[in-house]
Amino acid sequence: MRTFLFLIGFGFSIIGFMYIISYLNLFSLGYNFSKYAHFICSKPQCLIGPIGLILIFLTIFIPGGKKMNYVYDIILNFQKHFYDFYDWNTDDEITHIRKIPLFHITNKDFKNLKSSVCKFEPEFYEKIYNHTEKFKKINVTFINYVFLVSNGKEALALKLNKDGLCTHKSSLLLDEEEEIADIAEDLKIYNLNYKIIKKGELSFQTRAEKENLDNVANKLGYLYNHKEDEKLKFLYLECFDKTETDINKIFNILTNEIKTDSKNVEKIIDFFKIINQK
Repeated sequence: MRTFLFLIGFGFSIIGFMYIISYLNLFSLGYNFSKYAHFICSKPQCLIGPIGLILIFLTIFIPGGKKMNYVYDIILNFQKHFYDFYDWNTDDEITHIRKIPLFHITNKDFKNLKSSVCKFEPEFYEKIYNHTEKFKKINVTFINYVFLVSNGKEALALKLNKDGLCTHKSSLLLDEEEEIADIAEDLKIYNLNYKIIKKGELSFQTRAEKENLDNVANKLGYLYNHKEDEKLKFLYLECFDKTETDINKIFNILTNEIKTDSKNVEKIIDFFKIINQK
C-alpha cells in the first residue's frame, strides 16, 4: 500500500510540476509572481504537483504499522506435543522452512505457549496467514498459520488451525535456536493476545516415555469402551489394594494415575504386558 501511494505521489508530482514549469512563459507576457501564483493555484493540473509531494513525504517519513520480522532457512518438526530436538524420530515428517515470522515475547508467555494449549485471537492469526513458506521438491508453498516465538533464550514454532487453536509445536535444532534467540533479543516485545484453553506444566519426560503413557491410556480406554469391567476392577485392586464396583469411577481414577505419572503407572504397564502375552 505504501509503495502504491509513493508511485501515485511520484506521478502526480511529475505531471503537476510539468504544468507549473510550462506556465513560466506567463512572465514574458507581463505577469508578476503574485499573478503567476494566483494563476497556477486556479489550475487543478498544477495543484496535483504539491499533492504528489505530500504523498511522497507521507510514505517515506511517516511510520507504518508493525513490521513483520522473519527468519529464513530452518528445519522444523511439528508434533502434537512439544519434543526437544534430541527426541525427534527418523520417521518424523520434517519441514524445511524458507521463511517464517518471528515474535519476541515475555518469559511468561513463552512458558504458557510451550506447556499449555492456547487459542489466539483472529486479529493475530489473520496477520500471520500465509506468511510462512516451506520448500517442496520443485517449488515453495505457503503454510497458513505458522510462526516462531522466542523469549531471547529459547525458541519454538507453533502451528494453528483455522480457528486460532494451537494444534502442533516444534522445537528447533540447537544452533538454529541459539541464532533465533539472538535475533529476538534485538526485537521489541510483542504482546500476544491469546487464551489458555488447557493449562499444562513443563514435563521432563522423554518422547518415548510420553508415547508409552499415551499408549497405556489408549489401552485403558479400550477396556472401558468394550465393557471389560472385570479387568478394570482387577487393575484397580492391584493399584490400590481395595475393591471398587463403580466402573466409571475406576476408569477416571486410573486415567488420572496415568496423566499424573504416579507410582501406580508401572503396575498399570505391567498389567497390560501380562494380558498382551495371553
